[in-house]
Amino acid sequence: MFSGAAYAAEISRDKIVAAFIFQLVENIYWADEAEIKKYRIHLVDSSPKVTEQLTQIAEVKQMHERPFEVSRSNDSGIPNDAHVVYISSDNVARYSKIFDQTKGRNVLLISDELVDQRKVMINLRYREDKKLRFEINKANILNQNLMISPDIILLGGTEIDVAKLYRETQTQLEEQEQELASRGREIASKDQDIASRDRELASKDRELDSREQELASLDVELKSLGKILTQTRQKSHALAQKIQDQKNKFEKQQSLSDSV
Repeated sequence: MFSGAAYAAEISRDKIVAAFIFQLVENIYWADEAEIKKYRIHLVDSSPKVTEQLTQIAEVKQMHERPFEVSRSNDSGIPNDAHVVYISSDNVARYSKIFDQTKGRNVLLISDELVDQRKVMINLRYREDKKLRFEINKANILNQNLMISPDIILLGGTEIDVAKLYRETQTQLEEQEQELASRGREIASKDQDIASRDRELASKDRELDSREQELASLDVELKSLGKILTQTRQKSHALAQKIQDQKNKFEKQQSLSDSV
């Protein structure tokens, strides 16, 4: 097989990736290995090229002295009997879902150009010199109840500093907590402003209700005064009529007296 540190420039990337996958898996051990009769490597890859290369290897090589088969899909669905899942760079956006889906299932994930080192198990990366290398996160591999050969680093890999990742994660969490606290204060301040405006509106509503009641009271009073004015006019008209009748009567009597 190919050496992890010295691939010829003319060898295609597909062959290199296939060789890396095979060699890396040879350095990983499953807890129930004695019961495994055949290994299965599943690729989440848009292209069939790496699958074809691995299939050719499977025809002439065994994995941990047992045969292995290769399957491929272009979605997040993972076969229940998969021991290894490779996620290509063009499908790396599916990695988080696959990571959660296979958690605790004794499945090794090999990613290609994954950025989030916190979820890495084994991640393939191209260096600036165009040579393929890999990085491993032992903690995530051990959490899958898998064992790692110390010789795996000799293939040209580096171990991710989990303690550094933890510190970075803690720093990010603290920053997020500070941001959330700041937003919480902003929301609380806005809530206070809204509550203050609500109180102002409630006060204005009460003032408006009071004025409406005053207007209603004035309207009733005006109607009452109108009735009184109408009655007064009616009485004044009746009194004037009575006075006019008495005047007419008096003038009539006076006229009769003069004629006698």
